[in-house]
Amino acid sequence: FRRVLFRSETNAVFYSPEWKSQIGYRNDEIGNGFDEWTTRLHPDDLGPVSAKYAAYLKDPLNPMFNPYVAEFRLLHKDGSYRWIHTRANILLDTAGKPVRMLGCNTDITERKHTEEQLQRLSQRLLTAEDTERRRIAKELHDSTAQDLVAVTMSLGALAESLSATDPKAADIIADSIALVENAAN
Repeated sequence: FRRVLFRSETNAVFYSPEWKSQIGYRNDEIGNGFDEWTTRLHPDDLGPVSAKYAAYLKDPLNPMFNPYVAEFRLLHKDGSYRWIHTRANILLDTAGKPVRMLGCNTDITERKHTEEQLQRLSQRLLTAEDTERRRIAKELHDSTAQDLVAVTMSLGALAESLSATDPKAADIIADSIALVENAAN
């Protein structure tokens, strides 16, 4: 866990050395301004995370926002982005005004990459299943269906030759023809 402490009255932020190293920096390379965090947020995450944070500060006791929980990407010193899960609570003064916020960040990059891989594998599996279904359907249409039509025709010819001499056998063949046609359909 990487700690971050924010004091609202001074707008100062304390980023722990662990937090700084999480994104590739030494302790002396990052200051204590709020913009140290916002300028490193991924452009796609900046708006939603900032809006959620502002809503939390506006109504910190609202169960929808309390505690503040978010997942976002932070720019690492090496130019890559790290996925971060953050959880924070705000401390209020006696008047209910935010005084400070204490949060923990966890690097979940590996988990996110694993989730992306699983999603890609799931998509590949669905594509493979669809391809196999189409192959089976084509095979059934091209071979099995043709065989069933041939059996129906043979049974029809047999039924015609037996209808006068053995009506019971002709009825059994007629039932068999119906079953084969049903299977073909």
